Amino acid sequence: MITLLEPPRPAGLISGGFRYQEQITAALGTDARRETVRPEHLHQHARTLQEAAPGLTLVVDGWFAELTARPFPAGVIPLLHTQPKLAGWAADVRRAIATGASTAAAARASVDAVALVRPGVDDCFTPRARAGDDTPAVICAGTMPEAKGPRRLLAALRGAALPWRLTLVGSTSAAPQAVEALRREALGAPVTIREAVEPTALAELYAEHDLFATLSASESYGMAAAEAAAAGLPLLGLDTGELRSFGDEDARTILPIDATDDVVASALRQLLARPHALRAKRATRPGSRRTWRCAATEFAAACR
Repeated sequence: MITLLEPPRPAGLISGGFRYQEQITAALGTDARRETVRPEHLHQHARTLQEAAPGLTLVVDGWFAELTARPFPAGVIPLLHTQPKLAGWAADVRRAIATGASTAAAARASVDAVALVRPGVDDCFTPRARAGDDTPAVICAGTMPEAKGPRRLLAALRGAALPWRLTLVGSTSAAPQAVEALRREALGAPVTIREAVEPTALAELYAEHDLFATLSASESYGMAAAEAAAAGLPLLGLDTGELRSFGDEDARTILPIDATDDVVASALRQLLARPHALRAKRATRPGSRRTWRCAATEFAAACR
């Protein structure tokens, strides 16, 4: 049996990490379960579970390292969506699971055995015919803190001097001050800011857009970009996470991680200036898909 401990989810938050944990445990069925534990109770709760069931495999959300400012309990397997910033986080850790290649590489400096188990893609993310009006439409999905780059994306679009509309989808409760600043800057612009939605609704939104753009400077994997590519959208992003592996090569515009604002604006302008060419990059047939069942099988093997 695998038990996955995770902290309480902030109200309204739909994040890649929580979705990963939901999908993995759902795919494993009766072989896995999730438990919510307050950060201050993590170490005692882990000891209680280990004493009650010595053969239990205990996986712990990597976010706990930031919430508790303590190393992980002995004998657990941290599930790392990002590299913990806490020094000494792995003092009693022998194995870990990472959800992206860069996180796995960083974790191997602290842990002997790190398994890379990338996310799957929901079945609803499949290419569809373009819906909606003819205005070139850009979408970015995910959480909305400043580090994810939504304000920078908006500024770059404002400088494009071409028709466009932008949709930003993400958990507004995760970074309320950043979202409020974003709303102020979006006044008078063709921008829609939407609360995070379930995958089926997000797939429908992707059908109404021409380009998925993300200016996040730090990704372990990039679940939202992977889903957008599976839905057929061309991508524009910085060279982080695993964006270079998503979709067809000719449908990806990957900029250097240190790309200037002028470089970003120029790339957007070139894509939006030729909307028919941009739409021609849109995938029309499903490509190879990494399923959550495949991810869960790898996850279970890593736990063993």
